[in-house]
Amino acid sequence: MPAWEIKKLWSDSVIAAYRTFVSTAGPKKSGVLRSTCEDLAIRLVSEFAASEGLPLEIKNESNKDGIIPRKFANLEEFLDSALTSTGARDLANFNTVKFVAGTSKGLPSSLAKAKSGDLILLYDPIHHVQVVTSTTATEVKIAQGNFRPESEQAGTLRKVFTDVNQNRPSDSYYIGQIVAQFSHVFDPKAGTWLYNGRELFKDDSGRLMIWDFDAWNDLVVKHTVAKDETLSSIALKVLKNGNLWTRIYESNKGVIGADSNKVRPGMTLFIWKK
Repeated sequence: MPAWEIKKLWSDSVIAAYRTFVSTAGPKKSGVLRSTCEDLAIRLVSEFAASEGLPLEIKNESNKDGIIPRKFANLEEFLDSALTSTGARDLANFNTVKFVAGTSKGLPSSLAKAKSGDLILLYDPIHHVQVVTSTTATEVKIAQGNFRPESEQAGTLRKVFTDVNQNRPSDSYYIGQIVAQFSHVFDPKAGTWLYNGRELFKDDSGRLMIWDFDAWNDLVVKHTVAKDETLSSIALKVLKNGNLWTRIYESNKGVIGADSNKVRPGMTLFIWKK
């Protein structure tokens, strides 16, 4: 514990780095990774957050209190829980994502504001997610997962009489399709954004959205250790319970070291609120 330690918060420069990461990592997974659409989006932001030491939370119908890295031993375990239980509509239903500023549902001109790392959520109710990987004035490139053809999915008997879980990426019958890349292209003569020849964003309730980084930042408290403070006194001050000092220690062991008594003035600790 935890899956990864928090080392910093999401800032404009960190978000810019996330967008750069997606612009390369997204296309690299195309043709290689088997994934559903929402799993690809969650995997990309989770891989970046883990590598950079950033707070993150995924909520869904089965985990309304949120899935956070503090409660898992490594990234793989975190992803196993998050990907297995989260559907595309959960991202919007539980406010994990928010509209990109200046955009609206089904408004094609919203695509002109797209940046790498943004998400396009489609249909009403939502049941598909595309990850923006790069943009120009006339093209929005995306990577997306999907469902495997029905002929490749586990049959009724297998699902009833075995422990197969089509939602778990490690399962041999995982429902995810191989990731593919496509584009929304602007036709200047017609003034329309087309996806495979049709106005997908307009006709199917497209929403240009981005992760709610501010909400993730609010999950933790950044605390600078003062003179004579102990983990217990910090826990009492920040979490209103001195007995929760172990939570602080386990989440900051890389900073504190092997001895929990070695907390020193000037140390920066990131403390999970839950």
